[in-house]
Amino acid sequence: ANDNTSGVTTLLDTMTALPEELRGEVAFVFFDLEEMGLFGSAGFASKHKKVTKNTLVVNFDCVSDGNNILFVLRKGATLYTEAIKTAFPSTEAFTVEVASKGAIYPSDQANFVLGVGVAALKKTKSGLLYMDRIHTGRDTVYMEENIAYLTEGAVRLAGSLSEK
Repeated sequence: ANDNTSGVTTLLDTMTALPEELRGEVAFVFFDLEEMGLFGSAGFASKHKKVTKNTLVVNFDCVSDGNNILFVLRKGATLYTEAIKTAFPSTEAFTVEVASKGAIYPSDQANFVLGVGVAALKKTKSGLLYMDRIHTGRDTVYMEENIAYLTEGAVRLAGSLSEK
């Protein structure tokens, strides 16, 4: 449910929620074989080098089990830090952290210069972020409120980037 039905439904819901005037500004790409070594995204990045080197790529992966939303930015994507923070503000229900140093999220965004990985995590009492249940039979938590929050933020982000 979390890995990665949650990311797929976030993209599908965002596609549906995106206003008509923004639909020509955004591309939605679904990658396969992430667990086998990021083969789908690596193939896409290799085939579309010119486009992807200047294009923000946001990867929603495991976003429905936890209320701490972590955005891990590759070095090149740091120029989008403020746009991401504005589009995805912390709320009463969600704490949002945007990190470019000291955080690793091994997923498809790693293949893109302007890659951003997004995950929902839990937090220990000492403040460490973690993900449990992934790759187990207990990966059954699907928090619809996470998908709604991320969809709304993705639409705001697309809108703010198209204004530039």
